[in-house]
Amino acid sequence: MKKCILLSAFFLLATVAFAQKETYRKILHDSAQNVEIVRIDSERWHQHTPIYKKDNDKMLVSWYTWKTVCKSDFSTLTGVDNSATVGKYAALNINPTNSTFTFSPIIINPDVLYNKFSVVQSVDFSGSVDKANVLDLKNWRTVSLAYSLTWIFRAKYTFDNSQRGKPKHKPKYEEYKELYDELELKFMQNYLTTTKSKLAKLNHPEFDDTKSLHQAWLDSVAKYDKLLTKNSWTGKSFGWIKATATPLSFDNANYIIKGDTSTYSSPLSKAYYTPGLMISGNYYWGKPSGWNYYLSVYLQGVLKDTFTDVYSASEWDNNIKLTDSTLIKKDNKNVYQATDGNIRTKIRPNIGLEGIILFPASAYIGAGIDLSGSYNGLISNQASRETGWMQTLQAGLILSFKDKTGGSTVNVEPYYQDKRYRAYALPSAHVWGVKLSIPFTRLY
Repeated sequence: MKKCILLSAFFLLATVAFAQKETYRKILHDSAQNVEIVRIDSERWHQHTPIYKKDNDKMLVSWYTWKTVCKSDFSTLTGVDNSATVGKYAALNINPTNSTFTFSPIIINPDVLYNKFSVVQSVDFSGSVDKANVLDLKNWRTVSLAYSLTWIFRAKYTFDNSQRGKPKHKPKYEEYKELYDELELKFMQNYLTTTKSKLAKLNHPEFDDTKSLHQAWLDSVAKYDKLLTKNSWTGKSFGWIKATATPLSFDNANYIIKGDTSTYSSPLSKAYYTPGLMISGNYYWGKPSGWNYYLSVYLQGVLKDTFTDVYSASEWDNNIKLTDSTLIKKDNKNVYQATDGNIRTKIRPNIGLEGIILFPASAYIGAGIDLSGSYNGLISNQASRETGWMQTLQAGLILSFKDKTGGSTVNVEPYYQDKRYRAYALPSAHVWGVKLSIPFTRLY
Protein backbone atom coordinates (compact mmCIF):
# COMPACT_ATOMS: atom_id res chain seq x y z
CA MET A 1 0.00 0.00 0.00
CA LYS A 2 2.77 2.41 1.01
CA LYS A 3 4.66 1.50 -2.15
CA CYS A 4 1.60 2.35 -4.25
CA ILE A 5 1.21 5.70 -2.53
CA LEU A 6 4.89 6.55 -3.07
CA LEU A 7 4.71 5.53 -6.73
CA SER A 8 1.56 7.62 -7.20
CA ALA A 9 3.17 10.64 -5.57
CA PHE A 10 6.28 10.24 -7.71
CA PHE A 11 4.18 9.91 -10.86
CA LEU A 12 2.21 13.04 -9.93
CA LEU A 13 5.36 15.11 -9.37
CA ALA A 14 6.84 13.85 -12.61
CA THR A 15 3.63 14.73 -14.44
CA VAL A 16 3.61 18.27 -12.99
CA ALA A 17 7.26 18.78 -13.86
CA PHE A 18 6.68 17.43 -17.39
CA ALA A 19 3.63 19.68 -17.79
CA GLN A 20 5.63 22.72 -16.74
CA LYS A 21 8.40 21.79 -19.13
CA GLU A 22 5.90 21.31 -21.93
CA THR A 23 4.30 24.68 -21.09
CA TYR A 24 7.67 26.38 -21.50
CA ARG A 25 8.27 24.63 -24.80
CA LYS A 26 4.72 25.27 -25.95
CA ILE A 27 5.08 29.03 -25.35
CA LEU A 28 8.25 29.12 -27.42
CA HIS A 29 6.68 26.98 -30.15
CA ASP A 30 3.41 28.91 -30.32
CA SER A 31 5.19 32.27 -30.18
CA ALA A 32 7.93 31.48 -32.67
CA GLN A 33 6.85 34.50 -34.75
CA ASN A 34 6.75 36.83 -31.73
CA VAL A 35 9.98 38.82 -31.92
CA GLU A 36 9.85 39.89 -28.28
CA ILE A 37 9.34 36.36 -26.94
CA VAL A 38 12.30 35.14 -29.01
CA ARG A 39 14.32 38.11 -27.76
CA ILE A 40 13.50 37.37 -24.10
CA ASP A 41 14.61 33.76 -24.48
CA SER A 42 17.77 34.50 -26.47
CA GLU A 43 18.88 37.39 -24.24
CA ARG A 44 18.23 35.29 -21.16
CA TRP A 45 21.03 32.95 -22.26
CA HIS A 46 23.27 35.81 -23.36
CA GLN A 47 22.95 37.63 -20.03
CA HIS A 48 23.42 34.61 -17.78
CA THR A 49 25.90 32.38 -19.57
CA PRO A 50 28.68 33.09 -17.01
CA ILE A 51 26.42 31.87 -14.18
CA TYR A 52 25.63 28.63 -16.01
CA LYS A 53 29.26 27.62 -16.32
CA LYS A 54 29.78 25.13 -13.54
CA ASP A 55 33.45 26.01 -13.15
CA ASN A 56 32.89 29.78 -13.12
CA ASP A 57 34.32 31.31 -9.93
CA LYS A 58 34.32 34.99 -10.93
CA MET A 59 30.61 35.84 -10.90
CA LEU A 60 27.97 35.42 -8.23
CA VAL A 61 25.19 37.27 -10.08
CA SER A 62 24.46 38.29 -13.67
CA TRP A 63 26.14 41.33 -15.19
CA TYR A 64 23.05 43.54 -15.04
CA THR A 65 22.33 42.49 -11.45
CA TRP A 66 25.91 43.29 -10.54
CA LYS A 67 25.56 46.82 -11.91
CA THR A 68 22.29 47.43 -10.03
CA VAL A 69 23.83 46.10 -6.80
CA CYS A 70 26.80 48.45 -7.20
CA LYS A 71 24.52 51.40 -7.95
CA SER A 72 22.24 50.66 -5.00
CA ASP A 73 25.07 50.05 -2.53
CA PHE A 74 27.07 53.11 -3.59
CA SER A 75 23.96 55.28 -3.32
CA THR A 76 23.36 53.92 0.17
CA LEU A 77 27.03 54.28 1.06
CA THR A 78 27.23 57.95 0.10
CA GLY A 79 23.79 58.80 1.49
CA VAL A 80 21.91 59.37 -1.77
CA ASP A 81 19.29 56.74 -0.87
CA ASN A 82 19.32 57.34 2.89
CA SER A 83 15.67 57.46 3.95
CA ALA A 84 16.58 59.73 6.83
CA THR A 85 17.58 62.46 4.39
CA VAL A 86 14.55 62.17 2.09
CA GLY A 87 16.56 60.57 -0.65
CA LYS A 88 19.30 63.18 -0.80
CA TYR A 89 22.69 63.51 0.86
CA ALA A 90 22.60 66.02 3.70
CA ALA A 91 24.88 66.98 6.59
CA LEU A 92 24.79 69.36 9.54
CA ASN A 93 27.72 70.48 11.71
CA ILE A 94 27.11 72.57 14.82
CA ASN A 95 29.65 74.10 17.22
CA PRO A 96 29.83 77.28 19.37
CA THR A 97 31.50 79.41 16.65
CA ASN A 98 29.46 78.56 13.55
CA SER A 99 27.07 76.05 12.00
CA THR A 100 27.36 74.58 8.51
CA PHE A 101 24.95 72.61 6.36
CA THR A 102 25.22 70.73 3.07
CA PHE A 103 22.70 68.99 0.86
CA SER A 104 22.44 67.76 -2.71
CA PRO A 105 19.03 68.53 -4.24
CA ILE A 106 19.97 67.04 -7.63
CA ILE A 107 21.63 63.63 -8.10
CA ILE A 108 22.20 62.17 -11.60
CA ASN A 109 22.97 58.44 -11.67
CA PRO A 110 23.88 56.60 -14.89
CA ASP A 111 21.39 54.35 -16.67
CA VAL A 112 22.88 50.91 -16.02
CA LEU A 113 20.81 49.10 -18.64
CA TYR A 114 23.47 49.60 -21.32
CA ASN A 115 26.20 51.42 -19.36
CA LYS A 116 28.62 50.65 -16.56
CA PHE A 117 28.00 52.22 -13.18
CA SER A 118 31.00 54.52 -12.98
CA VAL A 119 29.98 58.20 -12.91
CA VAL A 120 27.61 60.10 -10.61
CA GLN A 121 26.84 63.80 -10.98
CA SER A 122 25.32 66.11 -8.40
CA VAL A 123 24.47 69.72 -7.67
CA ASP A 124 25.41 70.64 -4.11
CA PHE A 125 24.20 73.53 -1.99
CA SER A 126 25.97 74.52 1.21
CA GLY A 127 26.19 77.40 3.62
CA SER A 128 27.09 78.50 7.11
CA VAL A 129 25.82 80.90 9.73
CA ASP A 130 27.62 82.42 12.68
CA LYS A 131 27.11 81.02 16.16
CA ALA A 132 25.17 77.81 16.79
CA ASN A 133 21.77 78.77 15.39
CA VAL A 134 21.70 77.25 11.90
CA LEU A 135 18.21 78.71 11.31
CA ASP A 136 19.38 82.30 11.83
CA LEU A 137 19.56 83.08 8.10
CA LYS A 138 19.76 86.81 8.76
CA ASN A 139 23.33 86.29 9.94
CA TRP A 140 24.43 83.93 7.16
CA ARG A 141 28.18 83.74 6.71
CA THR A 142 28.74 81.76 3.50
CA VAL A 143 26.60 80.31 0.75
CA SER A 144 27.69 78.29 -2.29
CA LEU A 145 26.38 76.28 -5.22
CA ALA A 146 28.64 73.58 -6.63
CA TYR A 147 28.75 70.89 -9.30
CA SER A 148 30.33 67.54 -8.44
CA LEU A 149 31.49 64.69 -10.65
CA THR A 150 32.22 61.36 -8.96
CA TRP A 151 34.15 58.62 -10.76
CA ILE A 152 33.88 55.15 -9.19
CA PHE A 153 37.13 53.56 -10.31
CA ARG A 154 36.78 50.41 -8.23
CA ALA A 155 33.84 48.30 -7.05
CA LYS A 156 34.94 44.95 -5.69
CA TYR A 157 32.69 42.35 -4.08
CA THR A 158 34.02 39.04 -2.78
CA PHE A 159 32.25 35.73 -2.22
CA ASP A 160 33.14 32.15 -1.22
CA ASN A 161 33.00 29.67 -4.10
CA SER A 162 34.57 26.75 -2.21
CA GLN A 163 31.42 24.94 -1.03
CA ARG A 164 28.68 25.84 -3.49
CA GLY A 165 25.19 25.47 -2.10
CA LYS A 166 26.23 25.78 1.55
CA PRO A 167 24.90 28.69 3.66
CA LYS A 168 26.85 31.93 2.99
CA HIS A 169 28.49 30.38 -0.08
CA LYS A 170 27.74 30.65 -3.79
CA PRO A 171 24.52 28.77 -4.74
CA LYS A 172 24.78 25.62 -6.85
CA TYR A 173 24.52 25.68 -10.63
CA GLU A 174 21.17 23.84 -10.42
CA GLU A 175 19.72 26.57 -8.15
CA TYR A 176 20.48 29.27 -10.73
CA LYS A 177 19.06 27.18 -13.58
CA GLU A 178 15.86 26.41 -11.70
CA LEU A 179 15.40 30.08 -10.79
CA TYR A 180 15.94 31.39 -14.34
CA ASP A 181 13.75 28.70 -15.91
CA GLU A 182 10.84 29.61 -13.66
CA LEU A 183 11.40 33.35 -14.07
CA GLU A 184 11.44 33.12 -17.86
CA LEU A 185 8.29 31.01 -17.92
CA LYS A 186 6.35 33.39 -15.68
CA PHE A 187 7.67 36.49 -17.45
CA MET A 188 6.63 35.25 -20.91
CA GLN A 189 3.22 34.19 -19.61
CA ASN A 190 2.74 37.63 -18.07
CA TYR A 191 3.84 39.35 -21.27
CA LEU A 192 1.50 37.31 -23.50
CA THR A 193 -1.44 37.84 -21.12
CA THR A 194 -0.79 41.57 -20.98
CA THR A 195 -0.60 42.04 -24.75
CA LYS A 196 -4.08 40.52 -25.14
CA SER A 197 -5.76 42.98 -22.77
CA LYS A 198 -6.12 46.73 -23.17
CA LEU A 199 -6.57 47.19 -19.42
CA ALA A 200 -3.50 45.07 -18.66
CA LYS A 201 -1.46 47.09 -21.15
CA LEU A 202 -2.32 50.30 -19.29
CA ASN A 203 -1.17 48.69 -16.04
CA HIS A 204 2.10 47.46 -17.56
CA PRO A 205 3.73 50.32 -19.52
CA GLU A 206 7.05 48.46 -19.32
CA PHE A 207 5.77 46.15 -22.07
CA ASP A 208 5.22 48.99 -24.54
CA ASP A 209 8.60 49.00 -26.24
CA THR A 210 11.68 46.83 -26.61
CA LYS A 211 13.92 48.80 -24.23
CA SER A 212 11.32 48.86 -21.46
CA LEU A 213 10.58 45.17 -21.96
CA HIS A 214 14.28 44.34 -21.88
CA GLN A 215 14.74 46.27 -18.64
CA ALA A 216 11.61 44.76 -17.07
CA TRP A 217 12.98 41.27 -17.75
CA LEU A 218 16.41 42.09 -16.36
CA ASP A 219 14.88 43.81 -13.31
CA SER A 220 12.84 40.69 -12.56
CA VAL A 221 16.01 38.59 -12.75
CA ALA A 222 17.96 41.07 -10.61
CA LYS A 223 15.30 41.01 -7.90
CA TYR A 224 15.60 37.25 -7.41
CA ASP A 225 19.34 37.18 -8.05
CA LYS A 226 19.74 39.45 -5.02
CA LEU A 227 17.43 37.34 -2.88
CA LEU A 228 19.22 34.14 -3.85
CA THR A 229 22.67 35.55 -3.02
CA LYS A 230 21.94 38.15 -0.32
CA ASN A 231 23.99 36.27 2.31
CA SER A 232 26.74 35.12 -0.05
CA TRP A 233 28.88 38.28 -0.20
CA THR A 234 31.94 38.15 2.09
CA GLY A 235 33.10 41.72 1.54
CA LYS A 236 32.42 44.94 -0.35
CA SER A 237 34.76 47.78 -1.30
CA PHE A 238 34.51 50.97 -3.35
CA GLY A 239 37.11 53.45 -4.52
CA TRP A 240 36.10 56.79 -5.99
CA ILE A 241 37.46 60.18 -6.96
CA LYS A 242 35.27 63.24 -6.58
CA ALA A 243 35.91 66.56 -8.32
CA THR A 244 33.90 69.59 -7.22
CA ALA A 245 33.73 72.98 -8.92
CA THR A 246 32.14 75.83 -6.96
CA PRO A 247 31.51 78.68 -9.41
CA LEU A 248 29.00 80.43 -7.14
CA SER A 249 30.26 81.07 -3.63
CA PHE A 250 30.05 84.14 -1.43
CA ASP A 251 31.41 85.10 1.97
CA ASN A 252 29.16 87.68 3.59
CA ALA A 253 31.05 90.01 5.94
CA ASN A 254 29.70 92.68 8.29
CA TYR A 255 32.71 94.31 9.95
CA ILE A 256 34.01 97.26 11.91
CA ILE A 257 37.53 98.70 11.68
CA LYS A 258 39.54 99.32 14.81
CA GLY A 259 40.11 103.04 15.21
CA ASP A 260 37.45 104.04 12.67
CA THR A 261 34.63 105.22 14.91
CA SER A 262 32.26 105.74 11.98
CA THR A 263 32.10 101.98 11.53
CA TYR A 264 31.17 101.50 15.19
CA SER A 265 27.75 103.03 14.65
CA SER A 266 27.32 101.73 11.10
CA PRO A 267 29.27 98.52 10.33
CA LEU A 268 30.50 97.98 6.80
CA SER A 269 28.99 95.13 4.81
CA LYS A 270 30.18 93.27 1.70
CA ALA A 271 29.75 89.83 0.11
CA TYR A 272 33.09 88.59 -1.24
CA TYR A 273 33.20 86.19 -4.21
CA THR A 274 34.99 82.98 -3.15
CA PRO A 275 34.88 80.28 -5.88
CA GLY A 276 36.95 77.12 -5.59
CA LEU A 277 37.98 73.72 -6.96
CA MET A 278 38.45 70.52 -4.96
CA ILE A 279 39.45 66.95 -5.71
CA SER A 280 39.29 64.07 -3.27
CA GLY A 281 40.22 60.39 -3.27
CA ASN A 282 38.06 58.03 -1.22
CA TYR A 283 38.09 54.34 -0.34
CA TYR A 284 35.67 52.15 1.62
CA TRP A 285 35.86 48.54 2.87
CA GLY A 286 33.00 46.68 4.55
CA LYS A 287 32.74 43.22 6.10
CA PRO A 288 29.65 41.17 7.10
CA SER A 289 31.11 41.01 10.61
CA GLY A 290 30.11 44.67 11.00
CA TRP A 291 33.50 46.32 10.53
CA ASN A 292 33.47 49.28 8.10
CA TYR A 293 36.51 51.35 7.09
CA TYR A 294 36.71 54.66 5.24
CA LEU A 295 39.69 56.79 4.16
CA SER A 296 39.66 60.11 2.31
CA VAL A 297 42.27 62.67 1.23
CA TYR A 298 41.55 65.96 -0.49
CA LEU A 299 43.19 69.00 -2.07
CA GLN A 300 41.34 72.28 -2.59
CA GLY A 301 42.08 75.69 -4.04
CA VAL A 302 39.84 78.58 -2.91
CA LEU A 303 39.74 82.32 -3.49
CA LYS A 304 39.72 83.47 0.13
CA ASP A 305 39.21 86.84 1.76
CA THR A 306 40.73 88.25 4.93
CA PHE A 307 37.94 86.81 7.08
CA THR A 308 37.86 83.28 5.65
CA ASP A 309 38.34 80.45 8.18
CA VAL A 310 39.70 82.57 11.03
CA TYR A 311 37.43 85.42 12.08
CA SER A 312 34.73 84.79 14.67
CA ALA A 313 31.81 87.19 14.78
CA SER A 314 30.76 89.27 17.77
CA GLU A 315 27.25 90.51 18.36
CA TRP A 316 26.78 94.22 17.53
CA ASP A 317 23.75 96.07 18.90
CA ASN A 318 22.27 99.42 17.92
CA ASN A 319 20.29 100.73 20.90
CA ILE A 320 17.99 103.71 21.46
CA LYS A 321 18.25 105.12 24.98
CA LEU A 322 14.92 105.95 26.67
CA THR A 323 16.05 106.65 30.24
CA ASP A 324 19.20 106.10 32.25
CA SER A 325 18.12 102.54 32.92
CA THR A 326 16.01 101.75 29.85
CA LEU A 327 16.85 101.23 26.19
CA ILE A 328 15.37 99.68 23.05
CA LYS A 329 17.38 97.41 20.80
CA LYS A 330 16.90 98.89 17.33
CA ASP A 331 19.12 96.51 15.39
CA ASN A 332 21.67 93.77 15.92
CA LYS A 333 24.00 91.74 13.72
CA ASN A 334 27.12 89.63 13.89
CA VAL A 335 30.21 91.63 12.94
CA TYR A 336 33.96 91.07 12.60
CA GLN A 337 36.65 93.34 13.95
CA ALA A 338 39.23 94.13 11.26
CA THR A 339 42.57 95.72 12.13
CA ASP A 340 42.39 97.95 9.04
CA GLY A 341 40.21 98.62 6.02
CA ASN A 342 42.40 96.65 3.60
CA ILE A 343 40.28 93.54 3.00
CA ARG A 344 42.23 91.34 0.61
CA THR A 345 41.38 88.29 -1.51
CA LYS A 346 43.91 85.62 -2.50
CA ILE A 347 43.88 82.03 -3.75
CA ARG A 348 44.92 79.72 -0.94
CA PRO A 349 45.14 75.88 -0.68
CA ASN A 350 43.45 73.47 1.71
CA ILE A 351 44.67 69.91 2.23
CA GLY A 352 43.34 67.25 4.55
CA LEU A 353 42.59 63.62 5.30
CA GLU A 354 40.02 61.66 7.26
CA GLY A 355 39.82 58.09 8.53
CA ILE A 356 36.72 56.40 9.96
CA ILE A 357 36.23 52.99 11.53
CA LEU A 358 32.75 51.69 12.34
CA PHE A 359 32.71 48.54 14.41
CA PRO A 360 30.04 46.00 15.39
CA ALA A 361 27.63 47.09 18.11
CA SER A 362 24.07 46.26 19.13
CA ALA A 363 21.15 45.58 16.80
CA TYR A 364 19.84 49.11 17.29
CA ILE A 365 22.94 51.28 17.46
CA GLY A 366 26.38 51.19 15.86
CA ALA A 367 29.55 52.93 17.00
CA GLY A 368 32.82 54.14 15.55
CA ILE A 369 35.66 56.64 15.65
CA ASP A 370 36.41 59.50 13.26
CA LEU A 371 39.89 61.04 13.05
CA SER A 372 40.73 63.89 10.67
CA GLY A 373 43.30 66.57 10.07
CA SER A 374 43.55 69.56 7.75
CA TYR A 375 46.02 72.28 6.84
CA ASN A 376 44.31 75.39 5.47
CA GLY A 377 46.05 78.32 3.85
CA LEU A 378 45.12 81.80 5.11
CA ILE A 379 45.78 85.41 4.17
CA SER A 380 48.28 86.22 6.91
CA ASN A 381 47.65 89.15 9.25
CA GLN A 382 51.40 89.57 9.81
CA ALA A 383 53.09 92.26 7.76
CA SER A 384 56.11 90.09 6.98
CA ARG A 385 54.07 87.15 5.72
CA GLU A 386 51.72 86.66 2.77
CA THR A 387 50.40 83.25 3.74
CA GLY A 388 49.42 81.87 7.12
CA TRP A 389 48.25 78.39 8.03
CA MET A 390 45.58 76.89 10.23
CA GLN A 391 46.21 73.34 11.43
CA THR A 392 43.11 71.47 12.60
CA LEU A 393 42.98 68.08 14.30
CA GLN A 394 39.65 66.50 15.15
CA ALA A 395 38.51 63.35 16.91
CA GLY A 396 34.89 62.20 17.11
CA LEU A 397 32.82 59.35 18.52
CA ILE A 398 30.19 58.13 16.05
CA LEU A 399 26.83 56.79 17.20
CA SER A 400 25.00 55.21 14.26
CA PHE A 401 21.29 54.69 14.92
CA LYS A 402 19.51 51.93 12.99
CA ASP A 403 15.95 51.24 11.90
CA LYS A 404 14.07 47.99 12.53
CA THR A 405 15.63 46.40 9.44
CA GLY A 406 19.16 47.13 10.65
CA GLY A 407 19.81 49.96 8.18
CA SER A 408 21.38 53.22 9.35
CA THR A 409 19.02 56.16 9.79
CA VAL A 410 21.17 58.95 11.21
CA ASN A 411 24.74 59.29 12.47
CA VAL A 412 25.38 61.52 15.49
CA GLU A 413 29.00 62.45 16.14
CA PRO A 414 30.13 64.52 19.14
CA TYR A 415 33.69 65.70 18.47
CA TYR A 416 36.64 67.62 19.87
CA GLN A 417 38.60 69.98 17.62
CA ASP A 418 42.02 71.53 18.14
CA LYS A 419 43.08 74.53 16.03
CA ARG A 420 46.58 75.98 15.88
CA TYR A 421 47.97 78.79 13.70
CA ARG A 422 51.26 79.41 11.94
CA ALA A 423 52.36 82.76 10.50
CA TYR A 424 49.09 84.12 11.80
CA ALA A 425 48.60 86.12 14.98
CA LEU A 426 45.77 84.23 16.63
CA PRO A 427 45.76 82.00 19.74
CA SER A 428 45.01 78.29 19.56
CA ALA A 429 41.37 77.25 19.86
CA HIS A 430 39.74 74.16 21.36
CA VAL A 431 36.17 73.46 20.25
CA TRP A 432 33.51 70.89 21.15
CA GLY A 433 30.75 70.27 18.62
CA VAL A 434 28.40 67.73 17.09
CA LYS A 435 27.82 66.51 13.52
CA LEU A 436 24.61 64.86 12.40
CA SER A 437 26.13 63.00 9.47
CA ILE A 438 29.38 61.41 8.32
CA PRO A 439 30.67 60.97 4.73
CA PHE A 440 29.17 57.50 4.34
CA THR A 441 26.50 55.12 5.62
CA ARG A 442 27.57 51.63 6.66
CA LEU A 443 26.74 48.77 4.30
CA TYR A 444 27.10 46.25 7.14
